[in-house]
This record gives sequence, structure tokens and C-alpha cells, in this order.
Amino acid sequence: MIISFIRSLTPTMRLSAVIMVISTIMAVSSTNWFCTWIGLEINMLSFIPFLTKSTKQKNMEAMCKYLVIQAFASSIMLFSGFLMYNNYESVNVYCMILSFALMTKMGMFPSYYWFPSVLQCCDWAGAMILSTWQKVAPAMIMVNNVKSDQIELIVFLLFSIMIGGAVGLNQTDAKTILAYSSISHMGWFLLPHMCGMSYQSWYYFMMYVMMVAPIFMLLQVYTYNNPNMSSNILTMPTNMKFSLLLLILSLAGLPPLSGFVPKLMVIYTVSSTLPEVAVLIVIFSCMSLLFYLNLGINILMTKKDMVYCLTMDKIIFTTMVTSLMFTPLLYII
Repeated sequence: MIISFIRSLTPTMRLSAVIMVISTIMAVSSTNWFCTWIGLEINMLSFIPFLTKSTKQKNMEAMCKYLVIQAFASSIMLFSGFLMYNNYESVNVYCMILSFALMTKMGMFPSYYWFPSVLQCCDWAGAMILSTWQKVAPAMIMVNNVKSDQIELIVFLLFSIMIGGAVGLNQTDAKTILAYSSISHMGWFLLPHMCGMSYQSWYYFMMYVMMVAPIFMLLQVYTYNNPNMSSNILTMPTNMKFSLLLLILSLAGLPPLSGFVPKLMVIYTVSSTLPEVAVLIVIFSCMSLLFYLNLGINILMTKKDMVYCLTMDKIIFTTMVTSLMFTPLLYII
């Protein structure tokens, strides 16, 4: 599936992906804010080919929106780094400015509004990169430079989880649902860091990437082979539907699938320090679970006797390993 996914990319996209990886490494390994800013700017520009695959006006509008928002957030980040370097009296204020810039880059509250519209204008490969790799550099900078004892950031994270669940309930498009799912998961990702458990945040982010990347890859491979069915998931082959169903339920966090363990870990960590926040994220998680189940049921009910039509192949086997194998291993650890 990975080889088919790479083949579906144009040569320009492959070159942009290589530049994207190099710029991300440059941004997270820099020792000063200016080099970090340069790395983030190169990373931003390398994503443009994934938005210019189509010349439609909607895609051009999404590209302009992405450029303006990312440039605005980079400027705020560079300004906050300059202030933190020259003034040590109000470090918390500058940390909040830096957090706002990085959360804007990741598409979180309070500047989440650009993320669903830009992701909807990408193809599935661009949507996967925007939801996963483009968040790596801002997330690493935030975890390494922002203090974990700021109540204001916890409120922002709770709003991200709530908006991801509440607004996602009213959506029917698969890309938009995955966009609001990403907003919600980014809130879950940073909550352990706010409780002083940064390594748990990275574990949650790694599991999120491993769960959501195969969803985008399946849809990209399918639409590449069937360009006339780019928006109709219901016409997918039975094996792909079953694989997609398992991955979506795992992303939702249903036990005993792999996505349940990271959320349980976050709830346990937060409940030991902030029990009120733990109650709220459980409620918001139930809201998110509803639109995951709606999407899963729509996939499941599209064909009579879907389970009996399955044949074991590489896609089914890989999906079952990704969705089920990690749960017993994590319980052992």
C-alpha cells in the first residue's frame, strides 16, 4: 500500500516531500529562533505543490489562506522568541504568545477555522501530510519551549477537544470529519505535557499518526486508481471498506482497538492532577465517538453480507495488525 501511495504522487510532490522532511529536521534541531523560523518557512513553502494540483478557484483560495495563516503564525513566533531572548521579566506572557503562534500552525483553538477548509481542498495525500507531518515541527517546538503549568493553555486544549467533537457532529464529508478529528486529537496530544508528562504526549502523537496515516493512504490509492470516484467512499471494494472501518474505529478509541490505550493513558494521567479536566475530556470524547460511529456505520451498511464477502489479502492483514496488535503489547508494557 505504501508503494502504491508513493506511485500516486507526482515527481514534484515527491521532491517537495523530501524538502519537507529536511526543513522539519532543520526547524527542530536549530539552536536559535531565526534558524527555527527559516526551517518552518521552508516547510510551509514545500507544502504548496500539494495544494496546486488543481487550478480550481477553491484550491487557489485555500492556498492563499494557508500561506497567509502560516506566515502570520511564523511572524508571531519569531517576535515572541525575540521578546523572550531580550526580556526575562514576563516570560509567561511571551510563552502564551509563542503557544498561540504554534497552535495556529497546528490548526488548534483559537485559530482552527482555516484547517478544515484547507484540508478539504487537498487531495488525500496532501490531507495526510497536513494532518500529520506538518504538525511535527510546531509540536516539538511547543513541547520543548512552553512551560507545562499554564492554566490558560489547558483551557485552549479543552476547547480544541470540544470543538473537534461538537462541530464534527454536523459534518458529512469524510475530509471535514477527519479535519475536526485532527483538531480534537491535538488537544489530547498536548494534555499530558500540561501535566508534566511530555513523553506520553509523544507516544500519543505517534499512535495518532499510525492510526490516521493508513486511512489517508487507503483513500489516496483508491482514488488514484479510480479518479472518477474521488469523493464516494461508498463505492470502494469490500476489503477496503472493512479496512477503513477498522482504522476509523481505532481512531475513535473503541476498545479493544489500539486507539483506546492512548486515550486511557491520557485520562489516567490527567485525572491524577486535574480530575475536573479528566471528566470534561471523557464527555467530549463521547461527542467525537458519535461521528466516528456514524461514518463507520455508513461504511458497514453499504453492502449486504459485507463480512461474508471478505477475502484475506495484504490490505486486510496490514489493517488488522495496525488496529489490533498494539493493544496487548501496550498492556504488557
